[in-house]
Amino acid sequence: AAAGIASKPPVQCIATTNQALTGLVTIDGYTTVANDRVLCVGQTTATQNGIYIAASGAWSRAADDGAAPGEMEPGAMWMVVSGTVNQGTQWRCSNTSAITIGTTSITIVQFGAASVYSAGNGILFTGSVISAVANTGVIVNSSGIGADFSLVVKKYSATIGDGSTTAIVVTHSLGTQDVILSCRQASTPYAIIDCDMAATSTTTATFTFNVAPTTGQYRVTVHG
Repeated sequence: AAAGIASKPPVQCIATTNQALTGLVTIDGYTTVANDRVLCVGQTTATQNGIYIAASGAWSRAADDGAAPGEMEPGAMWMVVSGTVNQGTQWRCSNTSAITIGTTSITIVQFGAASVYSAGNGILFTGSVISAVANTGVIVNSSGIGADFSLVVKKYSATIGDGSTTAIVVTHSLGTQDVILSCRQASTPYAIIDCDMAATSTTTATFTFNVAPTTGQYRVTVHG
C-alpha cells in the first residue's frame, strides 16, 4: 500500500488486444469459460479497460468494478493465472486519480513477471544459490573466477634492443623458471633469431647476442 499498490484477486487471463466483450473466446492460448475473470488492457476505447466476467453472451464488468476501494482503482494490481505468454505476469493500473467506470480512460501496464531460470553452460543451481562450475584450468572461489596457472600457460612479450647492450634482461614476472623462451625479428618476416636464452630467475630471463640488437630490433616471448 505504501508503494501505491492495491492487490486484487487474480484474473484467469489477460487480453492485450481489443476484445468484442462477448462469447467464450481464446485469449493468449487460453479458452475462457463462463465466470472467468478476464483483464482487458488493450481496448480501442480505453474507458473499456478493466475486469470482465466472461460469458457465452455479453460479458459484464466485475460486480465491484466501481469506485475505490473496489476492483478498479489507481494502483490496482492483478496476477494472471493462465496464458501462453502472460501466465504468471502482474499488471497494474497506472492511473493516478479517481476512476469513474465508463468515463475514465484506464491504463493498465505490466508490473512484473514470474521467471523460470535454467542453468546454462558453466552454471550450477543448488537451491537458491547460483554458482560457476570449475573445470580444467579454471578456479572458482570466494575471490572470483580465474585461471588455474598450475595448468594454464601465461605469456609475456616485449620488444628489445637499444643498439649497445648484448645481454638483455627481460622481466616477465611469471613467477616460475619453467618457461619457454623465443626470439624473433620485430618486423617482417618475423624470422626466428638464434641467441643464448636463459631463465635467470622466476621473474626474469636473459637474452644474449654476439652483436647488440638495434633499437627495437627483436621481439621476445616468454611462456610459463
